[in-house]
Amino acid sequence: QDIVFNYRYYNFIQSVCVSNEVFYHYRVDEQQYTYKLKKNYYQTLSLIYNEIMALCEDWGVGYSAVDYSDLCNYFIPSVISNIEANKHRKEDIRPLICDETIQEIVKKSNPSRTDQKLFRIAIINKNYVMLNLLIYIKRKIKRR
Repeated sequence: QDIVFNYRYYNFIQSVCVSNEVFYHYRVDEQQYTYKLKKNYYQTLSLIYNEIMALCEDWGVGYSAVDYSDLCNYFIPSVISNIEANKHRKEDIRPLICDETIQEIVKKSNPSRTDQKLFRIAIINKNYVMLNLLIYIKRKIKRR
């Protein structure tokens, strides 16, 4: 992941310039992206999250509850996509749902979208019936 490289690289630079300019674009078909995710992609998400937390600690950057929530909200779509991809391939989602870091991310998140809020509840409660129902409904809505 580019982001892990970038965060590690920050330890070796003297200054940084932040810009609102977009210098490259990814064209991503969300449906294809979701199904191309590896079954253990959640481990990559955990790595990125833990790297960010470690770097913030190393740099002495404190996080408020709001900051944690904003950071975790960034991960929620990828967590949901990994669940959907694994269900599509008939893979077991329990390792993903039971992963301590994924649970921490989901619990600290505060998504604004209704579907993400529902997924959040299902993931926190490890409610596989609710997860299956949400995925089914989401697929039906996308086909319309």
